[in-house]
Amino acid sequence: MKIHWWARTDVGKIREKNEDSYHVNDDLNLFLLADGMGGHVGGKRASSLAVSLVNEYLESNLESSSSSPLDLFHDALVNANISIYQEAQRDPELKGMGTTFTGLWYTDSHLQILHVGDSRLYRYRDGCLDQLSQDHTWVAEQLKAGYITEEEAKNSRFKSVITRSVGFEKEVYPDKEQLPVTAGDVYIMCSDGLSNYFQMDELERLLKYNFYTRIPDILLETALARGGEDNITFIVLYAANE
Repeated sequence: MKIHWWARTDVGKIREKNEDSYHVNDDLNLFLLADGMGGHVGGKRASSLAVSLVNEYLESNLESSSSSPLDLFHDALVNANISIYQEAQRDPELKGMGTTFTGLWYTDSHLQILHVGDSRLYRYRDGCLDQLSQDHTWVAEQLKAGYITEEEAKNSRFKSVITRSVGFEKEVYPDKEQLPVTAGDVYIMCSDGLSNYFQMDELERLLKYNFYTRIPDILLETALARGGEDNITFIVLYAANE
């Protein structure tokens, strides 16, 4: 299969700087997205390190490694986490920095998936949209445990409190999964600067009734029109037959 992709990143209407980062390696069919935290300097540094170091690790170790693709991908993120954490310890201006991370690596007709934080991954297949990632936030965990309702979660002032990230602590615990890819699949990976402005059913309708080449512009224009309070970054992927 051939993976077609479209990406956008925008500072939004409120923030002064863009702390999101993304990286696409066409040779590896590798797609990485990160949303930094820890202030203007630290957030951007953490997110850019996460995507660049994971890419570099895979390029350097792909030929020599005997690990499965998913394990190699996981090792790449562990390596990046250590580097980000150590840099934050050395530089007081970067102390406390970290980042979300969502990564897709297409290999052998499968997607290798890594996810940490509250960026999201959606899959559109056969007319239905599913969220493949889980939000690693305090609110999401409280909702899953039944301690709060959907309405309380939606309006909670703790929505942005992340419980897992890359680089903030010595160790990282990503969700990881390998899934088969079907021709016709569409995937959207995005920072919360996009997902905060869309409900699942609305995203599903957009994908159902628009050309995929138009989707990136529609998503960005809509998020900005609805406030653009955060940085907006996303990658749209379409799996097509050769």
